Amino acid sequence: MLRSLASLVILGSSALAQDPPKCDGTTYDIGVCLSKIYEQSDAELNAAYKAALREYSDNKRHAQNLRMSERRWISYRDAQCKAEYDLVEGGSGGPAAKLECLIKVTDQRTAELRDVYLR
Repeated sequence: MLRSLASLVILGSSALAQDPPKCDGTTYDIGVCLSKIYEQSDAELNAAYKAALREYSDNKRHAQNLRMSERRWISYRDAQCKAEYDLVEGGSGGPAAKLECLIKVTDQRTAELRDVYLR
């Protein structure tokens, strides 16, 4: 089950959707693989956020709204991924579940930033 969940997350990752690696092996191997995917997703999010801030740097209100939105999104991300982690109830799949969540919501946020601020 853990392997199939990791595969679904990888396929959904905007960072690596064209030629996704397979996260399989031990729980440790899956965690390392998912961590690398999350790092790439987070880098893409940061790039989109910075580009959006640059795009609206001359409009204080829009830039302020973007910053506030990003802060609140971070709170949402943390709460959502904690909830998904807690569903595993301390099992060995908890870290992978949290990473899968982080990848999913980070890629969603990146797409939102691009669609709303960088079209």
